[in-house]
Amino acid sequence: MPRASYTWCSCESFQCRSGADGHKLQETQTAVRHQLADQQLQATRAAEAAHEDLYRPDAEVLQPDAHSDSSEDEPPHDGLGGGIDYENTNADMLDNIFDGWPGDEHLPDLGPVDEFSTDSDEEIFERLGRLNVEDSEDSSSDEEPLVPEGEDLNLDEQEDGVLFISQGAHFDFSDVREAADIHANPPPCMDDHPAVRNAYIRAFISAAFYNATNAAVYHDLEGKERLLRTAQQANPDIEYPGLDDFARTLPTLLKRLGLSTDQFIIYFFVCDVCWKLHHPSILSELESPECTVDDCEGTLYTQKRLSDGTTKRTPTKIVPYVPPERALQRFLLRPGKWDQLQHWRGPGDEPSQVPPIPGRGFDSFPDPSKPMKDIYDGYGWRAIQAGLERRRGGHWEIEDVDVHELHQRFVSLPCGLVWQINIDWFQAVKGKAGYHSTGAFYAVICNNPRTIRYLAEETILVMVIPGPDEPSLEQMNHLLEPFVESLLRLEKGIEFTVHGYEDPQLSHSHLYCNVSDLPSSRKVTGLQGHNSKFFMCPTCKKPFFSLSHPSCFDPSTFNYRDDWRYLKYSFRARTAEPAIADAIHENRGVRWSALNYLPSWMPAGSSVVEFMHAVFLTMVKHVNRVIILKSGLLTGGRYIKPMQRLERFFANVIWPVEATRLPPSLATGKGSPKADQWRNQVSILFVALYEAWEYKSEIPDKDALPSPPNTKNFAAQATMQKTLRSRLMEHLLARNPDPSDADIARVNSAKMDRNLRRHYNTILEFCAAVRILSSQSISADDIHRGCAALSRATQSWARMGCHLTPYFHFANHLEEQMYRFGPCYATWAFAFERHNGRLARINHNQHKGGELEGTLMRRWWSITFNYDLILHIEALPNRTDDDEDSIRLLQMCLKAQQRDRLGTVMNNNLMVFAKHPKKLSLSTISDDIYSIVYKYLRNKWRPLVRLKTSTSIIGDGENFMGNASSYSHLWLRRLRYGAVTAHRGKSARYAYINGRQPVEIQWLLHVSHDWTNGEEPLVANIAIVRCFVPDDRAPDFPWAIWATDLGVASWRADALGELEVVPIDSLSGHFVLAPIQVTQHEVIFDFWITIAYDHSNPEADIDIDIDDD
Repeated sequence: MPRASYTWCSCESFQCRSGADGHKLQETQTAVRHQLADQQLQATRAAEAAHEDLYRPDAEVLQPDAHSDSSEDEPPHDGLGGGIDYENTNADMLDNIFDGWPGDEHLPDLGPVDEFSTDSDEEIFERLGRLNVEDSEDSSSDEEPLVPEGEDLNLDEQEDGVLFISQGAHFDFSDVREAADIHANPPPCMDDHPAVRNAYIRAFISAAFYNATNAAVYHDLEGKERLLRTAQQANPDIEYPGLDDFARTLPTLLKRLGLSTDQFIIYFFVCDVCWKLHHPSILSELESPECTVDDCEGTLYTQKRLSDGTTKRTPTKIVPYVPPERALQRFLLRPGKWDQLQHWRGPGDEPSQVPPIPGRGFDSFPDPSKPMKDIYDGYGWRAIQAGLERRRGGHWEIEDVDVHELHQRFVSLPCGLVWQINIDWFQAVKGKAGYHSTGAFYAVICNNPRTIRYLAEETILVMVIPGPDEPSLEQMNHLLEPFVESLLRLEKGIEFTVHGYEDPQLSHSHLYCNVSDLPSSRKVTGLQGHNSKFFMCPTCKKPFFSLSHPSCFDPSTFNYRDDWRYLKYSFRARTAEPAIADAIHENRGVRWSALNYLPSWMPAGSSVVEFMHAVFLTMVKHVNRVIILKSGLLTGGRYIKPMQRLERFFANVIWPVEATRLPPSLATGKGSPKADQWRNQVSILFVALYEAWEYKSEIPDKDALPSPPNTKNFAAQATMQKTLRSRLMEHLLARNPDPSDADIARVNSAKMDRNLRRHYNTILEFCAAVRILSSQSISADDIHRGCAALSRATQSWARMGCHLTPYFHFANHLEEQMYRFGPCYATWAFAFERHNGRLARINHNQHKGGELEGTLMRRWWSITFNYDLILHIEALPNRTDDDEDSIRLLQMCLKAQQRDRLGTVMNNNLMVFAKHPKKLSLSTISDDIYSIVYKYLRNKWRPLVRLKTSTSIIGDGENFMGNASSYSHLWLRRLRYGAVTAHRGKSARYAYINGRQPVEIQWLLHVSHDWTNGEEPLVANIAIVRCFVPDDRAPDFPWAIWATDLGVASWRADALGELEVVPIDSLSGHFVLAPIQVTQHEVIFDFWITIAYDHSNPEADIDIDIDDD
């Protein structure tokens, strides 16, 4: 707990001046409160004096700091800049969809800020509760008053740096008095002298990362100001911009650097029952703590009177929120961001008046063999229509109307931004402290390049949803309202201040899709859950009990629903009585969702089947733990023990160095493996099961041994058999209400097929389908082929009576989805799950009511603001040494983020060598190494120089001395490769060259030769490798038909070819090395199986020349 500090107080309001020596010893926090009371008293006297037209030159009025920013004296106005005007924005709301939100221009004056807070951001949680009985005037300056001489600056130590949200008794919002226009311009420090800017950055880093207190920062800045003034006096010809209003306190410092989240984050308070949002500006105006919604028994705040006579109101629940306009304005102020958002445009995509494309599905692709690399390659990108408004009318009572009959393609606007959202919950607190589920609402702009789109500094954290429990749909609707209202304005177009442009630029935004997991997606869209009997699937009409029948996984039998029907009944439910709304939900499968106000938004069509959760976290996991393990397919006998074989196989597998999370164990079936672990596991599952089930080089065409009674697997099989028969009976009665006795008997005798060969063939096809569909780059042809394989696999499991879950059905809707939205990489949630992990690791106070969520929101945006500052300094035309030092310091603060960015935006062809190479002569390694390198370079450099060996003294030419630098490892195209002869390179010694030829890397060399005709030496980057050796003894493995798609090949075990020299840039990827044993004719043979560890694109088919004869 922080140690309390004390100071002398001589206030008038609380009679501290009546002490024995004219002052009393008080806690610093109390003394500050007394000082505020004195300020109010002085302001009252000044007002009275002005009213009486009196002037008293000796009046004791606390003057604002002489270095305050004069711009703060201006009246508040809307803070988004760039021409945004909420008052005049013509957003025609459907049926007055939202109650009016008080804009920033109507925010109340809540009094001065404690100039020395125990935490730089503490005012966020202080000012709300400090509502005095009598209103007080406030200084308009953002700089704190000068400290009286002798004032004690000993402050309570900060608990966790400048970004921590205090959990003290004073719980308040950010400064709602001031406008947010500080975020519509570059940081003010960009106009300051580099030395001034560097002084600010060093002070900030001291506070944020080295636990410097506010008082320490004050003294540090004051000392630097004196030094700079001394330097200015010594050199009067040198100007120091920014020195005249030099910041000396941490809150002002953050504003000058553009790192303050004040006036950027809005801290709504909500009812603890219905979660109706209330703007912070109206807290002081509420007559009672009771919820303002009719028939709601919730509470908005608690209230108590403090000893100093003030009243403190503490909200029961806080929701931190960042308006999308403010976030977008910050982004557009980044140097080069406007042009970066246009990077996707190709021929025909230039801004112009062009209609949306008419095609849909597979037929919309002129060349279905052309790979799609991102979301903008799907047909849906160019099918978005601009100028739509959702209105009442039409066949479904609701329709999207092209109001001005523009017939305009949205992405062909000058800046048509396409948005994607993700909403998910994670455990921010767990264990002995209890459980607290916190929600994160993310948004990304899909126009961003894919390599940076999902980085933390490019992701908008719109809202942190308070816990400890997840909100209901009705509560979520209240939370979604401000976001939807912003999107409606952005859809119509708003002008923003853009870096590099003198005039504001018009930008439009469109919400394209929701990429949340299934429970969150259904909650946000108002659709029934995936366990609903008749509305399991929002896209087609397959009922839940059909999961037992192959037709549930055959797209040719799907009877598709109409999203407009959902919208019709959703809008009916919006104003219906609760009983009617429940009936609509039960019989029409939908409730009201605020997202339905957005034009083109469809409850089902805009909510994707998120690939990561559907395939890796559900289907692959289910195949392993239910179909294989619980169904007893690994039950061992006296001589053959499949489980032991399987565990031995996984123990012997050699993974590439970038496979940081290895697959889970099938033996225990416990734990919660991550999605990338299941992804790695399914890439080699077909080889693992071959090793487990193989007998005489084949998969036996017989049933697995039954599970022993009184085991968990035996009980699980009985439960699954009961479920299978129940579903089949429902399916039978739905098709035939009066079934025959034979049909009933057939259903009652249904059980799971346990044939190992049929199961293996199905799992093999499933693995191939996952491999094809999970590629970064994929063509429409490959989508069709992969989805066909997935459909066949799921139908086969259904025919075999396997227990399947709804995701196995939803996955059969991936084909149309991928045609529309592009590769699964464009819509899966890997990045958002990483963001949740970052938020969960942030240190916080574990307090409920929104304090925890406020800290998470503050920390997240501090990363973005820090990154923005780096970009602005890097864009300076003539950077000084101070600027370079500032960039280095800020990058150090974002070390983790910069490392992520380096890994994602690194040039694909960039080659980076490890540090500290070893200088050597090739002949010292071996004569063989020297000989093969000499022969290779003699041919390579033949057009430039004629080489001869180092010992040759006859003939023309230059002696090749074999000078080289040996490296343990290097990075090429973002992959790490290492040399087996170096300790730090062994883990990355296996690689492909020239496509799919596996090798073991012996040496990584940088060879140079000083030649007589050149100013610079000749250089070559080479690798010395040994190739894997094919084995003609290999049997016909069962995966041969899928070998190309799976990237699998077999080789002789423990055998390598002769030393070869290849250029380093011929290294083409990594593979998984899996040693296996195969029995043939009573003889055991060892093989090496290589499986390509490449997620970039499906394996290309090998071209075969067909003789015309």
